[in-house]
Amino acid sequence: MKIKHVLAHHRLLTSLLALAFMLGVLNFAPVATAERICDGGCISWNERYGCVVYQVCCVEDNGSYECWQF
Repeated sequence: MKIKHVLAHHRLLTSLLALAFMLGVLNFAPVATAERICDGGCISWNERYGCVVYQVCCVEDNGSYECWQF
């Protein structure tokens, strides 16, 4: 009964402590990162067929990149 009384009496302090705890947990939670980021676009175009060569390049987490042409 006394714990309920203390928690009710110090509601703001309890809320601030709970908020600080949750922010601390979020600070140490692992963050999912994308393994690769890719983008592409047309690199060769003609009037008759439109895009004739399309290139896609991807950057890995370690900074390396690769490109493919279709």
